This record gives sequence, C-alpha cells and structure tokens, in this order.
Amino acid sequence: MPLGFVIWLVLGVVVGLVWAIRLVVAGPILRKRAILRSSSYDAAPNPAPRVSVLVAAKDEEDNIETCISTLLEQDYPDFEIIAIDDRSTDGTSEILRGMAQRAGEKLQVVTVTQLRAGWFGKNNAMRAGVSVASGKWLCFTDADCRQISSKTLTVAMRKVLEEEIDFLSITPVLDFKFAWERLTQPVCALVLLFRFLPNHVNKPKNKTAYANGAFMLINRRCYEAIGGHERVRTEVNEDIVMARIAKETGFGLHVAENETRSTIYACSFDGNICCGGGFDGRSSGGQWSHCLREMALEAFSGTDSNCIPKAVGAPPWPIHRV
Repeated sequence: MPLGFVIWLVLGVVVGLVWAIRLVVAGPILRKRAILRSSSYDAAPNPAPRVSVLVAAKDEEDNIETCISTLLEQDYPDFEIIAIDDRSTDGTSEILRGMAQRAGEKLQVVTVTQLRAGWFGKNNAMRAGVSVASGKWLCFTDADCRQISSKTLTVAMRKVLEEEIDFLSITPVLDFKFAWERLTQPVCALVLLFRFLPNHVNKPKNKTAYANGAFMLINRRCYEAIGGHERVRTEVNEDIVMARIAKETGFGLHVAENETRSTIYACSFDGNICCGGGFDGRSSGGQWSHCLREMALEAFSGTDSNCIPKAVGAPPWPIHRV
C-alpha cells in the first residue's frame, strides 16, 4: 500500500475523530440554539416601526422577480422595498421597472450606473439604497433569496423589539441543485458553526461576532454609529465585519437559525458561497477535497483558513462582487 495513501487515511481518521468529539461536546449547545419559525410570533408589534428592505441585484434576471414578489407578500404593516439595480446587463432592469409600476409606492428602484472608486460593488449598491431609505430599521437581503413565509419581517421585528436587539441576522436555508452541493455544504457549515458558535455570538461579553448577509436587520441608529457600508466599502465579507464592529461598539448582536422544517426564507446555492469564499470553478471533487482540507486545518490549529471569511484585510480568494 503506498505510503502517501496510508498517511492520508490516518489523517482522515484522526480528523474524523476530532470532529466527532467536537460534535459530542457541542451537542448541548446546539440543542439550545435560537430558532426562528413563522409561528414564533402571532402578530406584528404595535406600534410597528417602519422597515426598509434593501436588495442589491446585478444580473439577477433568474432570481429577482421571485425575490421581490415574496417580499411584497409580507404581512408586516409598515415597510418599503428598495431594489438597487447595480449595473445589470441582462433583463434585471426591465423586470424591476415592470414590478415597480405594478407595486406602486411599496417598491422603489434605485439604479447604479457606475462603481465608485475604492468600493466593492455590493457595498456601493447598498450605500445607494440606504441613502433613499426612510425606515427606522434596515433589512438587507440578497437577490437570490425568497421568503417562504409572509411573516418573515413580522417575526424578525417582534424578536428585535422584545429582546432589545440592535443587529439581527437569520441564517438561510439553502436550495441545492446538485448532489455534490449536498455533500460539501454540510462540511463547510460545520466549519463555520464551530468558528462562530451562535451562543457565543449572542453573548455580549463574548468577542465572537457573525452575521449572514442574506438577512441582516439593523436598527438605523446602530447602522449609522458603526459607519454603515462606508466603513466596510472594501470588505468582501462586509456582513461579518459589520457584525464585529457593532458588537465592539456595544450594540446588541444576535444570530438566529432558520429551521428547515419551518422555513422562513431560503436562498439559492450558486457555488460561490460555500464557506464564505467560493471555489472559483473547482470540480465537485475539488470542492470536496478543499472542504476536507479546511476541516483538517480548523480541527488542528483553530486558525482562519481560506474556508473561513476574514473579518479584516484582503480576502485570500479572487473577488467576484464587482
């Protein structure tokens, strides 16, 4: 038997044991995790602060109509949707214009024609959207997300108001198209889970901070105090950086899970969000081995690797958000 094969086999067994022990130790923590369901609250808060929902879309003709339609179906009494058309070259612009005409004042379309120097595309688009937003709360989501429940905003707003949360992020349920995605994504999810344990994120005195850009609900006072998207204009993982800054500044940060059996909202898997960084066109086998490598690094060193989003500095992967 080749020596190299034996080494990899032993390494795989050891890594597997390390992660098995971690899962056993983390069991009680995971059972106590915060889960938001559409049935968590029965009605909107009274009074209901105005919410501005912001969606940045660049060449999202396959997703944007579903995204906006499910947002328009929300039962929250006072909200607006601001869709930012970020230099789209496909049918996104036409779709948004048509939807805006039918939706009336509920939907506003902001068009970005140029990328500001020194800015990443998504951050620049969100900045443009916030500049016209009128809500006391800002809800940031992605164009490839759809709301399964009409109570997403209602449930989220009840939680932040009743628990005095300034910055709430709800993790999405991912839609998978291929079998290999169902293999690689759970592996990457484990890496992120142990790096950013929700119960650590939700403790004010713990330095661990995390947010998922697919759903971030932020009090405007908090958003402005941390510098908004201006502060993170060159960050590829702006969600995690904003969460870290908010927590360091003393604002209430909270992460809640979105249970698959009672889904609030879901996002499409596009191959570029695994482990926060993407695989740059690797084959399914390459993606699988990449995630295993990151599990090994995380198991033995606990240090950040390519699979863990960096909170500070330039990302170790090619930047796609332009």
